[in-house]
Amino acid sequence: MQTEFEFFGEEMDFEIFASYEVFFLNKRIVFLGMSDEFTKEAYQYQTLFLSYLYRHGFRHIGFEQSPLPAVSEASMNTPALRVQRAKGQALLKERQKVQAFLRRLDGHRPVGQAPLKVFHYQAGDQAQIQQQMAQLEPGEKLILIGHDLSLSRTPSVLSQTYPQVAASPSTIGSTVADMFPAQILSVWMMSHGGTDSNPACADRECEMDVSDLDISYLLRATLPPIPKAMYLFSSHVLPGPLDQSYDFQTDQGNIRGELKLNADLILYVENIHALSLDRRLLRDDGAAN
Repeated sequence: MQTEFEFFGEEMDFEIFASYEVFFLNKRIVFLGMSDEFTKEAYQYQTLFLSYLYRHGFRHIGFEQSPLPAVSEASMNTPALRVQRAKGQALLKERQKVQAFLRRLDGHRPVGQAPLKVFHYQAGDQAQIQQQMAQLEPGEKLILIGHDLSLSRTPSVLSQTYPQVAASPSTIGSTVADMFPAQILSVWMMSHGGTDSNPACADRECEMDVSDLDISYLLRATLPPIPKAMYLFSSHVLPGPLDQSYDFQTDQGNIRGELKLNADLILYVENIHALSLDRRLLRDDGAAN
């Protein structure tokens, strides 16, 4: 297996991009969407794509603002925030590792290349993202990282079926898509099973329980015979026309809609693993870096 870099001792594989490099041609904006950030794989996903895209000239990176729920004393006492995991797999540490990784990556940039510019944005603040987009110079490239629904290009075709919520009229993704038509590549991370420590979990962690109609069953049917930690697919491997509706899960509930209009590529992970939000680990992690 070809490995191009290590992320704090974890080898990351660039081979998954081999069949999809054409997707990145002539794209100035890349969306990296995920259903939530409370899994170890969410950060592997980020660093894998950040390293690959950095080598292709992407220098602006926007992270969706998502304060740790553990900052709240009341939240710290909920069972969902007491998931015990090995030290080094806490949410705060994974965030810190990504920031340290970016500093290390930028520290080795070739002479004459522009440095990284990192900013944070609020999920519903269209005015803020419009301002950030207006600061892009011709030819500069940008990565936006956030919740998949926040980055949906066509939110009107996605509806939340449980709990039932009407489709959103606009999102950060649709705002950027209006400003940069045909210049966006959208990637969404999806998974089939595993555990998640999202604070919405009723117990110490959520055990993923997808229905037989969930899109992950369709993705599993296309897996190659050699097992890997992550698989990259074009959304067009899914059966049906462009406007075909599919069911899938996010941390906000069950979603149904036209996925192909919102995601060009899907990073599929068979099993995800919950991160710790434990008070002691957060305190230790804060002092570690």
